Amino acid sequence: MIFSVLLPTHDRLDLLRNAVETVRRQDYQDWEVVVSDNASSEDVEGYVAQLEDPRVRYVRTSAFLPVTDSWNHALQAARGDYLLMLGDDDGLLPGYFRSLRKIVEAHNRPDLVYHSALLFAYPGVLPNRSDGFLQDYTGTGFVRRAPSPYRLPPSKARDLVRRAMRFQMALGYNMQFSLVSRELIERMNGTGAFFQSAFPDYYATLAMLLEARSIIVDPRPRVVIGISPKSYGFFHFNGREEEGKRFLAGAGEGADSETRSLELPGTNINSGWLDAVRRLEKSYGAKHGLHVALWRYRFVQTISVYIGHYVVRNVPRADLRELQKHLTRAERVMADLGILGYGIGRRVVSLLRSVGVRPPMTTARELLGQSPDWAGAEVPTVFKDVVEVFEAVESAASDNPAELAAAAQNAA
Repeated sequence: MIFSVLLPTHDRLDLLRNAVETVRRQDYQDWEVVVSDNASSEDVEGYVAQLEDPRVRYVRTSAFLPVTDSWNHALQAARGDYLLMLGDDDGLLPGYFRSLRKIVEAHNRPDLVYHSALLFAYPGVLPNRSDGFLQDYTGTGFVRRAPSPYRLPPSKARDLVRRAMRFQMALGYNMQFSLVSRELIERMNGTGAFFQSAFPDYYATLAMLLEARSIIVDPRPRVVIGISPKSYGFFHFNGREEEGKRFLAGAGEGADSETRSLELPGTNINSGWLDAVRRLEKSYGAKHGLHVALWRYRFVQTISVYIGHYVVRNVPRADLRELQKHLTRAERVMADLGILGYGIGRRVVSLLRSVGVRPPMTTARELLGQSPDWAGAEVPTVFKDVVEVFEAVESAASDNPAELAAAAQNAA
């Protein structure tokens, strides 16, 4: 059984080296890494050549491509039986291939294995988190509560997709969560490219949940997902979404013109999500009875702008006024009532916290159902890159972020 790791990259050779290193340190040998160079100015080809490892293969685009096209380019070069997509700031955790092979063989070669991850913010990347952090990125209860890998019923998978069509996030959509069989990818060829939309991981994850004949859920973290400089997460968390949109689309346009006509001013997270689910509806709507809840997109986008202006205070009044031009009178009334209720709720939460009670939902995204119930708190770390996280997991025989952080602090 051969595993393919897809590694698209553009001018981040320092990060790419670490991602590849976490693959080369695995204790299972039948793998390949497809380093797909998206027209870098750095000598990525020279780096791959000096590895002298035929399993690390180099391909290059003839010109710089938007992220979605770049991902499809990497996919076309892969030869493995099972495929995993990594960003160049991500990495595998120890024993990835060995553990996933056991799961695949024990469950009769499923189409999809959806596993957990650790989230690693590089030092100096996020505001107010200068040391970075490590977090259990397990996600929602259907993953976290499982004591061991189990088969996800098709009805549950379809329910997760329907919730996404209503802009409720019931699981993480990052491609790093998914090990997918070549057989499933080939069966999905009839609906166009495997990666589609401005948010290709949203589209592909939801499409796989619809089309996979067998899905195994593995609650153990198997990869580390990085937030590094120039990652989309960096732009998002630093309030630089316009740069993030350009980062994803490159010279391309991202969403199609029809979707852009439906977009409201506000966070690109919701608008990219809208593009993904609209394309999903076009590809699979008739087959699975899917419909995009446009009213709810408008609602969550509106609330995000109101909270950004009145609560977080990172949205200027001009942006609020621009949004309000696109709203009906009923939507404005609902938004006004919603922000009033949210303000009252924040005071209640603050009061509960002062007496030692932690409410089950505390953020607007959680209240709106737009954020999975991530299991772990953000633990400050002294790790400088994903290789150090890999080594900590390997030496501590633990993937618990708090235990890893404590071990790293002690070692330092």
